[in-house]
Amino acid sequence: MLLRSFVHQAPAANWDDLLPQCLLAYRSSVHSSTGFSPAQLLFGHKLKLPIEIQLPPHEADEREYVPYVRSLHKRLVTAYRLAHKNHLNASNHQRECYDRGSHGPEYRVGDRVWLYRPTCPPGQSTKLYAPWQGPFTIVARRSPVTFMLRHLNRPNDNVVVAHYNHLKPANTTSSSSLETPPVVAEYEVPPEGGDAYQIPRSGTKDSASLPRGGVV
Repeated sequence: MLLRSFVHQAPAANWDDLLPQCLLAYRSSVHSSTGFSPAQLLFGHKLKLPIEIQLPPHEADEREYVPYVRSLHKRLVTAYRLAHKNHLNASNHQRECYDRGSHGPEYRVGDRVWLYRPTCPPGQSTKLYAPWQGPFTIVARRSPVTFMLRHLNRPNDNVVVAHYNHLKPANTTSSSSLETPPVVAEYEVPPEGGDAYQIPRSGTKDSASLPRGGVV
């Protein structure tokens, strides 16, 4: 997003020439989650921006290295502690905002649900990957919006923890599987042998389940 705003001010073909300006803006900006800029957390002080070149230079302070290093270490420790606290507060606030957007059916222990997993596992085709997986059974409720699930057809798998927004009801009638069993066509074999031909229904004494086009 930041690089995109820079590209809008210059030809898009030269976007790589704008990376230094983009990085400077990012490293010198205060992040809302930490309350500090990345430069402050890395160097212990704010970056000197290009605009400061036009200002009168400050007289260099003659300081001993040991006191300066100790002061820098103290500032960094304080900045890290405050950044960690601010990050936790921001994470809690973001979680509350996300949970407030959760609405829909009410789930209880024992309900069957589908689980949304948008990330395709390595080695699988993204075009053929089905993000809704399951069905799962809700085995526990950790919070109003967090559930523990167990796969209905693979009970020995590990329990999965999922958010409410990643679930949808699975309307099932079978307790074992939702997969439709394969349809086996019925073929009749002539008494004299030869190609088997498909019959509309099974149940006769001369009928048999053979692969399509099977020969006796």
